[in-house]
Amino acid sequence: MRPVIQVSGIRKTYGSTVAIDEVSFEVNDGEIFGLIGPNGAGKTTTMECIEGLRTLDRGSISVLGLDPFSDVYKLQERIGVQLQQAQLQKRIKVWEAVDLWASLYRKSAIDGERLLEQLGLTDKRNAWFMTLSGARSNACLSPLHSSTIRNWCFSMNSPPGLTRRRGMLSGN
Repeated sequence: MRPVIQVSGIRKTYGSTVAIDEVSFEVNDGEIFGLIGPNGAGKTTTMECIEGLRTLDRGSISVLGLDPFSDVYKLQERIGVQLQQAQLQKRIKVWEAVDLWASLYRKSAIDGERLLEQLGLTDKRNAWFMTLSGARSNACLSPLHSSTIRNWCFSMNSPPGLTRRRGMLSGN
């Protein structure tokens, strides 16, 4: 079985600063994989390279069998990225947040109304999104796309040949 994420000998520099050098690892379907280290160790740079947000100086990366740089548009259809610092508007209803997030993808993995029902949030449909707990607000957003890589949560929503699993990648 091919790994879901394959990182091989990657290097990224910023001027004379070496952020990551010779980083290699694989993440298999269903595996829980942690990326842990002190501030400045290169965790965020590594994740940004995996997500296609930063280009490599050297090495290779494959995510779901795609190159995050040459296959960027195909990969974006299959992943979502939640950066470390991000939030929705303060005055947005729960149903509006779900619809907004789903609109970013041509094909959502699940209907927004069905998702609210599955999460037990039907009664919160018209509540302000900011009143939900962090776990409940994240639960509203991550299942909407065909597969998700979020800083720092990796969640597969049944792309071909993969089972639905969840693992954490922890960062600073």
